[in-house]
Amino acid sequence: MIRTKIVALLTAILAVFGMKWPSRPALTYGAGVYTNLCGSGVAANVHRCSGECDPVNGECEATSFFVAKWVCDGKLTECGDNETWASSQSLAGIPCGKTVSLNVFDKNCRVGGWTCNEANLKDYMVWYSGECTGGEIQTAVPTLTQVPTVSPTARQTIPTLVPSIRPTVTTPTPTLRPTVVPTLTVRPTVTIRSTGVASPSATLSPVAQKTPKTGGGGWLVAEAVGVVVFGLWFQKLARRVWK
Repeated sequence: MIRTKIVALLTAILAVFGMKWPSRPALTYGAGVYTNLCGSGVAANVHRCSGECDPVNGECEATSFFVAKWVCDGKLTECGDNETWASSQSLAGIPCGKTVSLNVFDKNCRVGGWTCNEANLKDYMVWYSGECTGGEIQTAVPTLTQVPTVSPTARQTIPTLVPSIRPTVTTPTPTLRPTVVPTLTVRPTVTIRSTGVASPSATLSPVAQKTPKTGGGGWLVAEAVGVVVFGLWFQKLARRVWK
């Protein structure tokens, strides 16, 4: 009796501890299932992290962090296509056959190129939206490439401006030239007066070979006689007048 109870107890213990319990299933959201969660990895059955992501509501919201969202085709445990950034990202509205990865970083990793590593990753969760059935149409998600958006610029016909050619009137600047005033050299007029002195270089020549005879003595006698005669006549005339 006692042996039977002991055997039964040992059997129960072996049965309990020797039994292989099934693993915990992965967490789900909507029609999809998580393929990778922070805290449990690819098992995706437990979420233990900073709490910025909520697997139940299918969203990651960060008040002071940055949330990156990637969307890929097929069922994956990692995704890096069609990147968007915001302070809050959700799994809502994702079509079938897509994998969505929501990652929370403590900074914007795209400033100056990719600058984040595992130390900057605060929380994450990867979710697969589920297989597409016959009635569902898989919506293609375009791959976003970070290319600057070029907005078409309306072409405006700009008339060709033909410049009106106007002659430029240039006032000639007179060139100042000095007026040449001739210097008058006053040369004194030399009046040559004969002083009777012969130039030392002059050759003295006699004016006449001989001194002419003037006859001056005869004229003096004649003049004296005339004066006497005139004086006598004038004396007679005076007497007649005074009588």
